[in-house]
Formats: sequence, C-alpha cells, structure tokens
Amino acid sequence: MKDRRLARLSDKVNKGIASYKDVATVAERVGTHSARSLKKVITPSAVPDGVMTWNIAEKTVGRQARLQYDLISDTAKAVQKSLNKKAGLSLREAVGEFDEDNIREILGRLSSGESLKDLTWLLDDPIIRNAMSVADSAIRANADLERRAGMRPTVIRIAEFNACAWCEDLAGTYDYEDVRDKGNEVWMRHNNCRCHILFDPTESRYGR
Repeated sequence: MKDRRLARLSDKVNKGIASYKDVATVAERVGTHSARSLKKVITPSAVPDGVMTWNIAEKTVGRQARLQYDLISDTAKAVQKSLNKKAGLSLREAVGEFDEDNIREILGRLSSGESLKDLTWLLDDPIIRNAMSVADSAIRANADLERRAGMRPTVIRIAEFNACAWCEDLAGTYDYEDVRDKGNEVWMRHNNCRCHILFDPTESRYGR
C-alpha cells in the first residue's frame, strides 16, 4: 500500500521546504513499514525449527536496517542542504553514523537460540526506534560540524502526545555543547518512545 504521507514528505524534501520534523516523521514511518514487512516474512514457520539463525537475521533484519539508514540519511542530507542554504551557511552536509552496535545487539538477541515466537517483539518497536535514531544521528553530526566551525547550535526535544513524565521533563531547547555526548539523556529513547529531536541551522549563532 502506498504511503501518501511519505509521498507528500518526499515532495517537500524535493522542493527544499522540509524540516527535521519531516525527517523525524519519515524515519518513524519508514521504521513502521520496515517492522511490518519483517514480521510478515520472518515467522516461526519460516526459520529452521522455529529458531532464528545469525545468518538469516543478518540477511533480513541487518539488510533492512542498512536500507533504512541509506533512505533516512539521504533524506536528512537533502534537508540539511536546504536548511544550510536558508541560513546562509557554506558548510557541507554531515551524515550520521550507522549504529552497528545496536543492530548487532538486535541480531544477537534474535539468534540467541530462543524460540522465534518469543522474540517477535524485536521486529517491532526496536526496528522503529532504530530508524528514528538515524535521524537523531544526522542531527548530532551536523550540529557537531557547526560547533567545530565556531558556532553555537541548539537542538530541541519535543515530547510526543501523552508522553511519559520522563520524556516531558526532557522536552526543551538545549545548547548542543551541553548535550553533545552520545550518552546524554536528550538522545535516549525508552520502549515505544516517539518523541522528536529537531535542529535548525537558522537558530545557530557564532561565538560562545
């Protein structure tokens, strides 16, 4: 089934009028579609003795994760290019890192030897959150590029509707310098978290 909202977002990106809010939405929807397709293909009856192997997991989930990364990273790069132009910046567009550790953890748990019917949850929310982390990684990469160029970039975390108390407390605008460590809570997501992290170069300033 064609995703009309994704089509509209793609049109915004192509026209150079998209924002990182659109990138976050693209990531969430791409992750959702990926999870649905994986759950249709990877079933207990489709793997040997109902148990997933590393080889199968890598060729399905691992491959899908890389396709997610490429699509979302390309979207973020196009958006960053238009935002830099709007802000009058001559900086290049940075690309976030592929989270190899997170994918290997998912693959490892899937191929742990347990019955796949007890592990199907790994093909749902973890896949979506991994997709959203690609958008977050792009923000970190571009904000860090601005920081190293002598600017003072900011990032914004927006709590989703009916967010938990932890996410509500994290919502706000932050100087990237204060939260740039990957382990900072601003970049973290709990299970089923759909909060958005945003970035706009037009809000950055030079100097400290």
